[in-house]
Amino acid sequence: HQFYRDESASLACQSLLNIPYILWKDSEWQLDTTSIDYSQHKFYIHDFSFHHDDQFIRLDGCISDQAEDTLNVNISDIDLKSLTQLFPMKKKVPKPMLFGASLSAKAAVRALLGEFMLDADVKAEHFEINNSPMGDLEATARWNNTDSCLEISGLSKSADMHTGAIFGEYHIAKDSLFLGIHSEGLPLDFISYFTDPMLEMSAQAYGDINIYGKPAAMKWDVEADAFVPDGEI
Repeated sequence: HQFYRDESASLACQSLLNIPYILWKDSEWQLDTTSIDYSQHKFYIHDFSFHHDDQFIRLDGCISDQAEDTLNVNISDIDLKSLTQLFPMKKKVPKPMLFGASLSAKAAVRALLGEFMLDADVKAEHFEINNSPMGDLEATARWNNTDSCLEISGLSKSADMHTGAIFGEYHIAKDSLFLGIHSEGLPLDFISYFTDPMLEMSAQAYGDINIYGKPAAMKWDVEADAFVPDGEI
């Protein structure tokens, strides 16, 4: 660290982060040398890169309470299952709902230390619920300061070209998630995860499927108002 006085005579700092690698999920992830500067109540991050093979998390930009200061986040091919395991469950449940995908995203975070704003484009390839394939998902996410929640909207497309419009919101403080899916033939196989071995279901649904839950507590409810033209139980 190097401390000094900037042009306004305020205390400032220049730091160099140099950690060769970090072990994450039995894999060696490289952390490139990164400079982080502090001046006039603002943090400047220069080319932060955390990567392993084709997977990476990159940060670059300015963190402050000002709307004109932006932190850019770039994520590529991160394993969603590994990411969710960083946040352990508050209590053990018999069958927690599982989400999987190869996750990529580009996000802009403004005024992170104040009334922050977030806009993100997200792509989840091979999206799964309870190890059942749902297709590829493309979505946008934005932070709603009025309601203090993350708003999500997107489209999922299965391998056989059936689609589902997805919308919802997540209230972080309340740990409350709602996801609505207007399905045009998406599979319902993920329900079998909860009913196996008594009941196994294989079907495609047309209609509305709503998922309510508290992800940190692993509490979930699923309701559907849908038509299944040809299914197996």
